[in-house]
Order: sequence, then C-alpha cells, then structure tokens
Amino acid sequence: MRDEIGLKEAMEDLLREQGINLKDVLDMMDEEPTSALQSISRISDLTEEQLSAFEKSLSYRQINLLAFAIYALYLSNVPGLYKGMRLVPSREEVVVGQRVTFRGLSAVAEALGMNLKAS
Repeated sequence: MRDEIGLKEAMEDLLREQGINLKDVLDMMDEEPTSALQSISRISDLTEEQLSAFEKSLSYRQINLLAFAIYALYLSNVPGLYKGMRLVPSREEVVVGQRVTFRGLSAVAEALGMNLKAS
C-alpha cells in the first residue's frame, strides 16, 4: 500500500467518490474578485501584498479552487491523511495552527498545476 498521495489525485478521488465534478463545484462557488480573495484571506496569514500577488497570478476560478482544496483536504482534515495516505504537500507544509501560510498556499497551487507568476 502507498503511504503518500498527491493533492491533485486525492481531490479527484474525493470528487469522484462524491459523484460530483470539479466544474460543478467551481460553478457553485462565488467568483467575484473580492469574495474569492476574502475567502483566502479568512483562512490564511497572507499580507495584502501577498494576496495581491495571488490575484495578479491566478484567475478567480483558480483562487476558488485553492480555497476548496484547502477547506476540503487540509483545514477539515487535522491528521493530514487521505484514505490512510499522507497528503503531498503535507498538512504541516500548508497549515500552521488553523492558518494557511503563503508558502503553503503556493505549494497547494503548485500541486494543483497552477503557475504562479509572482510569489
């Protein structure tokens, strides 16, 4: 049995298991610029400058995807495991206490295949 699973693979499996697809999830999420960034701001320790860097680098749909992945697989998942396997990036790399770090958010974005122009 494997002991690690990539975030993208875990998220795809979670959605498949729930019988929903990512497009439907993102279509239901609010894509307004201020609310997407506020969602990230509420769960992170990012400065205004760092939030601005994410805003310039990513679409709001991508920012919503980041928020979804963090809520679904990191904040609500204290052990940091998915089906007994350690998530990569690990919870310890992404979350300190109950706050996502800039480095953690960048690692999640990278794991999901997002290309950050500024960090």
